[in-house]
Amino acid sequence: MNTQTLFSRNNIYHALCHLVDASDEFSKWWLEEDRGINSVSFLKEFKTIKCGSARRSGHTYAALAFCQDRFKRSLFICPHRIHTINLAKTVKKLEFDSDSFVFASVDDAKKMDFNESMNFEAIVFDMSTFISNEVFDYFYKIFGNLSISFDKLPLFIIME
Repeated sequence: MNTQTLFSRNNIYHALCHLVDASDEFSKWWLEEDRGINSVSFLKEFKTIKCGSARRSGHTYAALAFCQDRFKRSLFICPHRIHTINLAKTVKKLEFDSDSFVFASVDDAKKMDFNESMNFEAIVFDMSTFISNEVFDYFYKIFGNLSISFDKLPLFIIME
């Protein structure tokens, strides 16, 4: 790995840290009072982080490292099944803790039976420029309609 790639990955990792910390702080403040917002809107407004970077700059690596450091269980949703296969190989090659990740293509994720016991703390959409807004709305509704409190809703991380 060249020095520039490592530098980019570190910058993206730190950007994710700052964005998530800011989101956490503001969402906790928002929840201190009942402000009359539904869970789907809360997910969209306060539990969604978008991080864009140039192709091959290490955004997937940064998201993997960030989620491993911050969350017990994360779902990575990729546009197509081949991307999930490549992602699983990357996790193994780079010696991430594969037990903390679940990988699914958009089509496979739509077939999953999501419930409160799945305990995903983060839903990461990798290569999100290839994922339609309708897909994002589908997952916002799925997770927003689970019978869990707002503070237990997963963080949506959209990597562009």
